[in-house]
Amino acid sequence: MIGPLFALAVALSPPAPGADAGTPDRPSEEDLFGTSGPPDQSPEPLPGDGGLEPRPGEQEIFGVPVAGPAADAGVESSEKARDQAILVDKLPYEAEDLAPSNPLTVGGLLYLRTQLSASQGQPPSQYYLSAPSLMDTYLDARPNDRVRGFVLVRTLFDPTFNPNQPTPAGLVPPSVANPDFLLDQMWIKFDVAHEVFVTAGRQHVKWGAAHFWFPNDLLNPVRLQPLAVFDQRTGVTMIKANLPLSDEHLNVYGMGLFEGYQPADQLGALGGAARVEYVLGAAEVGVDMVGSEGMHNRYGGDLSFGILDVDLYAEWAFTDGIDVPLWKLQPLPPGFPPGLSPLPGIPEEVASPGYRPQVATGANYSLRYGNNRVLTFGAEYFYNGFGYTDPSIYPLLFLTGDATFFYLGQQYLGLYLLADKPGSWYNSTINLSTIGNLSDHSWISRIDFFQMVLTHLRVEAFAQVHYGGDGEFHLSLNLPASSFGGVSIPAIQVGAPVFDTGLALRMAF
Repeated sequence: MIGPLFALAVALSPPAPGADAGTPDRPSEEDLFGTSGPPDQSPEPLPGDGGLEPRPGEQEIFGVPVAGPAADAGVESSEKARDQAILVDKLPYEAEDLAPSNPLTVGGLLYLRTQLSASQGQPPSQYYLSAPSLMDTYLDARPNDRVRGFVLVRTLFDPTFNPNQPTPAGLVPPSVANPDFLLDQMWIKFDVAHEVFVTAGRQHVKWGAAHFWFPNDLLNPVRLQPLAVFDQRTGVTMIKANLPLSDEHLNVYGMGLFEGYQPADQLGALGGAARVEYVLGAAEVGVDMVGSEGMHNRYGGDLSFGILDVDLYAEWAFTDGIDVPLWKLQPLPPGFPPGLSPLPGIPEEVASPGYRPQVATGANYSLRYGNNRVLTFGAEYFYNGFGYTDPSIYPLLFLTGDATFFYLGQQYLGLYLLADKPGSWYNSTINLSTIGNLSDHSWISRIDFFQMVLTHLRVEAFAQVHYGGDGEFHLSLNLPASSFGGVSIPAIQVGAPVFDTGLALRMAF
């Protein structure tokens, strides 16, 4: 059924970044790998003597103080001076390149989930049930302060998955491995002369400042669902170089893309991307571009700034839609044989849609109260130049596989309220979200609850309801048996989705 299929897509995907402050998904770069910027190499004067602190590790390894309080205790002997000249001043390598005591970290994440979805006219015994389990396992190698390697492998398994059962719409299910093993990340990070910072391999790069919709997330071929609580997308293989220019308040990025919207199996198929970020006071603006063979360039940007206690942002993209098929329905001619098409018109793909904009803009306000408690209110509007204003086209998108939920309509509105540590619940987070498709007048509202227990275990629960018009979030189908593209399609009768609920356990190790 379309409702359960939609609910599964929503329930398995996580809320947009920011929708769950304090809700970690995969380990972030800052939390797991440290900051991506250059290490601080400037020596600091020791108190009282104006001397310079030695490089990290020199005193521990060689036992020779270069400067500091020991130098003030007396006149250095000739033997100590000779040792210093031999062991310190003439080191054959930089001491900062010495390996730390623990150069390899092993860890991961276990995420066990259960979801239940109900549709109109469906008895409780037939409510759609799924129990997707996920395990992330990573190796984080740091042989020294300037080199780092990281590998994350993901395992997916759903004991409720039945490969022989048709999809809710009655179509043939796709071939899915169960269990499935994916390479999420595999990269090496290093610097060039402490000036340029390079990350090579499969990695996660996300551009933009929005909360629900991310039109400027141009490097990822898969959309992040606005209500998702876990970003289950895998990374993209690239070589990324970052040149921070702090004096000019600039950050410059260049990327060579080996995959994304298409694999680069030939030299001419390699893609490229560039981004420039500029900070002016409390405002930050970024502009970027992505290009690859056979596809027109994609252009995007984002802007964020604050006025008093309100944070404002905008994010935009201009693409030509080569990878986003656009369809329209031509009126059925007089005397058209009934049952030949399951749609109220003859489908026709738009050959050259041209460049169209996608824009997300919004604001949020954080109210601080009590001891480290925060209430955040936010609203966001999204205009989708590749969306539809008439929901009668939706069944065609389901049949062709071009239906991307939360991106079907042309105009959307999102509202949210995030409560971190509400009242006396110091280990809890509550997130209320509502999204409306303004083009077809359908709505979905959701509440997420996160509770940390036993220090490392987080319990998650959610419930969401569908309501409004017969549109994207509250869609029912009643199509007779027909044929489409030479394929026979059985009759499809699907009630509109009513509610979805789920429970999950998440443990990081």
